[in-house]
Amino acid sequence: MPVPSRRHRLLFSVVSAASVGALGAERAHAQVIRLDGPVAIVNERVITGRDVAKAARALDGGSETLEARMQRAFQSLLLDAILAQAPKTAAYDERMIDERVKQQTRLREEQEGSRSELQAELARQGDTLEDYRKKQKEDLRRLVLYESLSSKIGPTGRPSAEGYVSPRRMLLWYRRHPQEFREPEAIQARLCVAPFAGDGSEVESRRRAEAWLGELQRGADFAALAKAGSSWNPSGGGELSGDRSGALQWVSAEPNGPLDPELRRAVLGREKGLLPEIVRTVEGYAVVELVAHRPAARRPFEDPAVQREIGERLRRQWAATQERATEDELRAKSYIWLLGQGR
Repeated sequence: MPVPSRRHRLLFSVVSAASVGALGAERAHAQVIRLDGPVAIVNERVITGRDVAKAARALDGGSETLEARMQRAFQSLLLDAILAQAPKTAAYDERMIDERVKQQTRLREEQEGSRSELQAELARQGDTLEDYRKKQKEDLRRLVLYESLSSKIGPTGRPSAEGYVSPRRMLLWYRRHPQEFREPEAIQARLCVAPFAGDGSEVESRRRAEAWLGELQRGADFAALAKAGSSWNPSGGGELSGDRSGALQWVSAEPNGPLDPELRRAVLGREKGLLPEIVRTVEGYAVVELVAHRPAARRPFEDPAVQREIGERLRRQWAATQERATEDELRAKSYIWLLGQGR
């Protein structure tokens, strides 16, 4: 009789254990005893119901049903088990991976404010710092694995050519996606807003705004006036959507954009400079200075940043195709036995 392989010995042990459990039950009501609810055997790994439930709890389900989340967790575990055989042919530089994990952990600590704050945030998610590091290491190992497998020589016979994106291919992509890289019509402006009274009265707001307009027309400094009296002054100089440094930002003037409709109608079609009349906004009457106007346009293909982004997108598509092909190849080589659950 041939000696069974390790995989078949494992399978035999699962079946045998279940059979022994059945024999140990009352003979009149024989039944199979589930070993922690095994749902699948992939190569030499048994996936249990407990594994699936634990993986499902770790997923962000959103509005997803529990059944859908369990199914997604099961498929992820299947893929993990299938890929587990591939690292045998991939070389890992563990020191590099450890260093990358340390860097990512330090970056996350900086983002959260400190190590203790990171630990508190992880605790709220049911994890520890060690769990976080372990997951980062697993993710990096998988990345190295995919990079190793996808660097195999393809039809061209030259590994570097497989992921090469030619300028012509990038240009064709640019032409086929006309809505990409479109920049909306936008303005840069400053506001000096006199808010409406608490009872909704607009008289005082209008009076103050008209007085400000007169001062500005006589040469007053807009930023100083906004700083002294405007209710809209997030950056110190009345800049519309300015940052804390007072730098002007482009604000979309598209019909469904964030700009107040009355303000939008007031500035479009005007020359740069102080508007000759006050504008009624949702907050109050305002004096407006139009600093710049940019019509809607599409970033040109000649822009190096546009070409870099297109190239990165196409390379990611190529890498995803390579990953799927690798997964399919490994799946075809794997022994997979589904035990009636998780399908």
